[in-house]
Amino acid sequence: MHIRLFSSLLVGLCLLGPAAGAQNVADPVFNFDKIYHDPLDVKLIDSSEEKGLVVEQLEYTAEVYQGKPVRIYAILAYPKNGKNLPAIYWSQGGMYEATTYWPLTWAAKGYMCINVTLPHDIYSSFVRFTTEKPEDGNMAHLALAQMRGITLLTQRPEVDANRIGVGGSSYGGFFATLIAGADPRVKAGMSFFTSGEHKLGTNYPQFTQLRTTDEVGIWSGTIDPAWRLKRKAVPFLWAVASDDHWHHLPAAIKTYQDSIGEKRLAIAPNWYHAFPVNVDQELIDWFDVYLMKTRKPYNQPSALKVKNVDGSLTASWSWTGDNPAKKAELLVAYGRARPWHDGWLFRYHYAIPAKIKGNTASAEIPVPERGLEMLAYGNLTDNHDVLTSTEPITVQPEKLKITEKAKLALNTALVADFSSAEMEFISRHGEPAPGVVDKEMKQAGEQSLRATGTVNMKLGHIPAHSHKLKLWMRAGNPTTVRVSVRASAPPMWHMRIVDILRRQQPDSPDIAPENIKPPVYTMDAEVGTEWKEYTLECPFDGMPIEGYNLSVAPTEGAATYWLDTISFTPQWK
Repeated sequence: MHIRLFSSLLVGLCLLGPAAGAQNVADPVFNFDKIYHDPLDVKLIDSSEEKGLVVEQLEYTAEVYQGKPVRIYAILAYPKNGKNLPAIYWSQGGMYEATTYWPLTWAAKGYMCINVTLPHDIYSSFVRFTTEKPEDGNMAHLALAQMRGITLLTQRPEVDANRIGVGGSSYGGFFATLIAGADPRVKAGMSFFTSGEHKLGTNYPQFTQLRTTDEVGIWSGTIDPAWRLKRKAVPFLWAVASDDHWHHLPAAIKTYQDSIGEKRLAIAPNWYHAFPVNVDQELIDWFDVYLMKTRKPYNQPSALKVKNVDGSLTASWSWTGDNPAKKAELLVAYGRARPWHDGWLFRYHYAIPAKIKGNTASAEIPVPERGLEMLAYGNLTDNHDVLTSTEPITVQPEKLKITEKAKLALNTALVADFSSAEMEFISRHGEPAPGVVDKEMKQAGEQSLRATGTVNMKLGHIPAHSHKLKLWMRAGNPTTVRVSVRASAPPMWHMRIVDILRRQQPDSPDIAPENIKPPVYTMDAEVGTEWKEYTLECPFDGMPIEGYNLSVAPTEGAATYWLDTISFTPQWK
């Protein structure tokens, strides 16, 4: 089905860059003359000082909406007596209320930073984007209110108005990407998790409540963050959790591909809406490259090349940059790579150590099954723990005349032995600890997990394959423990527009979302006081699924038991 893009005339009138007078160039959504010049009517509510950093609470007027001024609450922080400061507009994750955390984070680095609370009751922030009049849609008003915060920064005497950046997390990453491409005053941007090209996979209700492909076309040519960055060159870093539910990996890849400016991509494999510490830090430090100019640009990987070398599938890439490489990994996500399909929220990304030689890296890709498509990309970590990724590519070994199968015993369980790294992985996702790490009672390795109630965990998987669960358990007293692996339906297929878009993909199952019945695999294990391994077969039955969740719990009330050495092994065809 054809997706009508928004009027080519309007798209052609997009902002081309931060040249003088660019605010007068027509935009299909934003009136930059008003964004720049309407009175802000700033009111200082409170001012305090903390460790040499000034924190201000204030209000400003975003616009006059439905006859009334929209007042925006903001928190501003900067070094005391600071002059000629670079400045950051921070767009809050989840569109939550402003806090001092991010303003103080950047103020401590020598920036002025502003963070605002958006008025959701005024703009109806979480309903369908109004494609009938895009300039009056919720996301347009929300972005305008934030760009007015940038106007406030430009009017502060402490700020160098030629050194302004924008960053954000989750919803804030949406707006950071949008504003970086729309606002000529922005000279650098970065995003935690989110980018553009939402027609390739997203959980945002403003998009998923659209009704027709015409409405998708209007979204894509007006408010989608990606299209302006095809025309405006601005340095931008997208850090992406490979299994993020808010923004699917194909959408992030396409946004990155089409951006014409200085750009970097950092993919954290098997993370879903959080990052390891080093990825958080590289996002924070990104502005030091382009606004402070106090550190070298991050390494830039080349395209990934995959070819047949003596019958083996070999991948290689190189990079430019002055930061010595510390580690290189090739990541492979086995299975087809179609938008809206194929387990983007649970798909396992297999890390293969790559050999570094000079400024190149290479690794061999095991091919455990003939005809198995895969997604592959290279990750490079420098001596400052900055991660940069190649653009992921789809690989079809058969087209490269790979005929021999390789043995690959792959464990796609995201948590296997409850190591400190795995427990940190759980914690950084904001999830409660499933139990207590026990270093005295262990089946293998250095620890096990002691629990009394239900343990729930997400399992990685290989799409469209059967799996075998194995885990070791023991109990304080003999007890029955129920082990369940529950498949999840594709979460957005019930939305009308998602059903339309996914049916445009090759071989999409001809099944109504309400008829999807995800399987549940269950066993009642009789657990004694000695360690024993238990096995649960999880055959793939052809039903469309997004992935699997593991649940372990005593069948009768609370009972102390230990869990260790979990594996979820794909059964190759």
